[in-house]
Amino acid sequence: MNGDNIPKGLHPEARILWRDILRDFNIDDSGGFAYLKSACESLTEMREAQAIVKREGVSIKDKWGQIKAHPLLPYIRDCRSQYLMALKGLALDIEPLRDRPSRPSKLTSINKR
Repeated sequence: MNGDNIPKGLHPEARILWRDILRDFNIDDSGGFAYLKSACESLTEMREAQAIVKREGVSIKDKWGQIKAHPLLPYIRDCRSQYLMALKGLALDIEPLRDRPSRPSKLTSINKR
């Protein structure tokens, strides 16, 4: 897989994430693409589930009329967790590659004090 082939079926926000990460970071290995694809798919699934919960509400009534949390809420939490773990696996907490000057990181500013 290369960076030009955005996986099909991604949420628009995930498509932007794919493009922006590949533009700002040098990801050119199959492991990096696997992490990025996982992050984008998890973000897509999370956004789709959030849309359903937004439409139906965060609580529902069960067959006995009792109010319960929407059953998709744990799924959204799990998607968010997978999304964040995949981003962490990409190690994006380092400075992105730049062809122009950029702002120094907060860590650099702290170390100069």
